[in-house]
Amino acid sequence: MALFFSFPTGGRSKPQCLSWCNTDSILAVGTASNTVDFYLEEGDALPECTIKQVSRPVKLKWHPHKPVLAVGYSKGKILLWDHNSRTLGENRKQPHLQMHAAVTFIEWSPDGSRVITGDEAGNVCVWSYRGRGMTSLLAKYRSKGAIYHAVFCAPPTNLNDPTSATTTNASQSRVAASCPPFFFGGDSGEIFYADDMGNKATVQDMQSPIHAILYHHSQQRLVILTKKLMLAQLKVTPDGSVSPIMKVKLSMASEGGVNNACWAGDGLLATCAGEQNVRFWDLTHNSNYLLSLSQHNLGAASGTRKISKGDRIVTIDYNPRKRVLAAGTRDGNVVMWKNLAAA
Repeated sequence: MALFFSFPTGGRSKPQCLSWCNTDSILAVGTASNTVDFYLEEGDALPECTIKQVSRPVKLKWHPHKPVLAVGYSKGKILLWDHNSRTLGENRKQPHLQMHAAVTFIEWSPDGSRVITGDEAGNVCVWSYRGRGMTSLLAKYRSKGAIYHAVFCAPPTNLNDPTSATTTNASQSRVAASCPPFFFGGDSGEIFYADDMGNKATVQDMQSPIHAILYHHSQQRLVILTKKLMLAQLKVTPDGSVSPIMKVKLSMASEGGVNNACWAGDGLLATCAGEQNVRFWDLTHNSNYLLSLSQHNLGAASGTRKISKGDRIVTIDYNPRKRVLAAGTRDGNVVMWKNLAAA
């Protein structure tokens, strides 16, 4: 990757979380100033789209096929933002949209008909999404300790593809595509397998708090990152059973685990852990490398905002459509790298 550019998020608005839209080149950035701000791919802010609330946004996740953003807050509220209409879809008649503690993750099902949310109190909720901000609670699970991540073991659904399961004539296939089972985990170290009908089972114990769960679609594997900086890969069978394939200890300066993890290509895992670096782990070729903020000032164009030596990366997200990795920093910068190798 090569450095694309960087820009400040404005004043003292320090990034807490960020997320790329799946349908447009729009980056949503949640800040410590209790706002969610929106930027174009070139870094231009869209001030008329700012969301301002009384609590801090901690998790952002765009709908897989619509410009609809789910925003999770430190006090448990979850709001839906329709970017086309520039409106929030908060439904005040449905008080169960309030989680019991700070939101720790938001995950959409591949076709966008379900939303899974978790909080620091160990609650995991499965919601049905019907558009216009309308949701209903389908299932709720309680676990010991915070739940940090959930993932569907199904590839993203292409609603424009006539061969997609959601456009077949078989109703059973449509139901399966709507909400395939999912895995989740957190502080207890256990990995759970669940669905939207109240069924839950423990399938693995990692013996350490789980900070990230991702699904490697082409290999049909779960990729787990723990607080002890162990990276594990588990083979997934159609019935939800998992079996360990490999486990390695990551070499990182951080002792508190990772802040964020996302895919930056097929089998290419990107992580940040409060360091100056974004670390990449190529699971296909068993190699790793990093991108550092220290490289920014050396290659920055004239007039580009300088980044201090003490700045640290706190959140990342990758845009596969544009092949751009965005990183939010502690001092209020957003840095972007373009994946030239994938061009």
